[in-house]
Amino acid sequence: MILATDLATHYELHSRQLAMSEATIKTSPEHRYYLCSLLMTCADLSDQTKDWTETKRVAQLIYTEFFTQGDLEKKMGKEPANMMDREKASIPDHQVQFLTEVCLCIFRILATIFPSAKILVDSIKRNIICWQSSKDMFDKLCLEGKTSYEVLISDELETEIQATLKTIKRFYRNAS
Repeated sequence: MILATDLATHYELHSRQLAMSEATIKTSPEHRYYLCSLLMTCADLSDQTKDWTETKRVAQLIYTEFFTQGDLEKKMGKEPANMMDREKASIPDHQVQFLTEVCLCIFRILATIFPSAKILVDSIKRNIICWQSSKDMFDKLCLEGKTSYEVLISDELETEIQATLKTIKRFYRNAS
């Protein structure tokens, strides 16, 4: 069951979990296994359903680990993956891709089974908007000589995203 949180396994199980979520009867042992796998993966990725501040904090921890790994690989003469190379990583692009291709898919399945989980899908969508809107700030500050990680922890980024979040709140308030 713990292997269900491995993202390589996620891609293998995704279509089966989706089919299970759309089935009318979910009592077979196979469906229970897929549901448990889904819940384990959702628990593992739940930090991405939190507010921007928490999601950004987790990204800081993850990229600290990624860049440390990338630095070690460079010292050993290897070429690290772009997301682990502090000089090449585009943090907003990597985050949007991860949230869109992994998290959103998983939590949409969860919301199909448990409609009240739609709030988690909405939270991920909000974080995608934040990462998308951060791209210009990343580009600007990287051109000024900052690394992607320095931008991630900068006050300028936080100010920009908080303004974006206020705009989103006003939009939803006016729409209702």
